[in-house]
Amino acid sequence: MVAPLSQYPATWYADGAKVITVLYTRAIPGAKSIDYIRAIMVLAEGRQKGAIEAVYLDAGGFVREGTTSNLFAFIDGKLTTPGTGILHGITRQKVLDLAEKTYPIDIREIHRSELAKADEVFITSSNRLIVPIARVDEDVIGTGRPGERTRAVMQAFTDYTNRLSTLGG
Repeated sequence: MVAPLSQYPATWYADGAKVITVLYTRAIPGAKSIDYIRAIMVLAEGRQKGAIEAVYLDAGGFVREGTTSNLFAFIDGKLTTPGTGILHGITRQKVLDLAEKTYPIDIREIHRSELAKADEVFITSSNRLIVPIARVDEDVIGTGRPGERTRAVMQAFTDYTNRLSTLGG
């Protein structure tokens, strides 16, 4: 399918956005599939709560991924992201490649309770790129605004895509 690129609100990137968490485990998390009914339902719930995305938690309360995104958090000075039970997105991998030049990377389980205490949180996807998260459910993340490290990762990603476009691919 080919469709025009969506334009997302500039406020998401400037001020940060909100996500909700929901208990759900995808049957085959490492594969894209057409089974998207649950995602549609939780996204509708999220929009009613002012959120742009729903992040899945497993039965133990560990963060997995969003309906169409991967999640990252700066916890204890490290850029932390789940490594299991997720679809390993292309944008996620590029963010890891770019960020590891500046920040320690910690690929591990993240419990929901850790998100409330995280300094910064962001999500990544091919269509939205990097979106800073200011709220997870009702928890304010850090200062409630996009943090310095998230902005630096966003800038590194922008620089990378700009280099690609000048090279013609």
